[in-house]
Parts: sequence; structure tokens; C-alpha cells
Amino acid sequence: GREQGQGRSGQRGVGMPVAPAQAPDGLESGVDFPIVCEVCLGPNPYIRMIKQVNHKECKVSGRVFNSFRWRPGAEARYKETVISPEVARAKGVCQCCLMDMEFN
Repeated sequence: GREQGQGRSGQRGVGMPVAPAQAPDGLESGVDFPIVCEVCLGPNPYIRMIKQVNHKECKVSGRVFNSFRWRPGAEARYKETVISPEVARAKGVCQCCLMDMEFN
């Protein structure tokens, strides 16, 4: 089923708070783990994440950064980071969906 507050398309309602995903113990957010919202990570707490060192160019700043790829669910498509962690931190957005980390 869909989470409460999601419409037919799977998008959350405007203004609903979404917590940023916490980096696992011993990992630094932005370096070893992407700055992403919990919606982008999906419901499974155990996901395989691929880290590609200096792989992509940030769509906003043009800087090269470590990109991450993962599948949020068994039937989901692969998601990946599109902006650098520095830009995501400065603007307070998810590296994957570019939605606001506080209110989405």
C-alpha cells in the first residue's frame, strides 16, 4: 500500500514534513552516504548502494562529485544522485529528487 498522505501518483502532499535519511554509524553524510530524503530511499532499511567515485558532474555547480545509485524497492527503477553534496547542503534539498528536506 501507499503511505498515508500520498496521492494516486505516489507524490506527497505539499507542506508535509519529511525527515532526511540518517547516515549509518561510522559514515559521513555527503561523503560516504548521499544527502537524500527517506522517500527516495524507499521502505526497505537494507538497500544496496553503489558509490561511484568522481563519477558525475553536478547539474547545478558543474563540480565533479561521488555519485550514488540504488533501487528503493524490488520493482522500482534505479535512483541516483544528480547534484553535489555541497549544493544539497547549502540549498537544503535532496540530492536525488531536489525536493526541500524540511517541507518537501
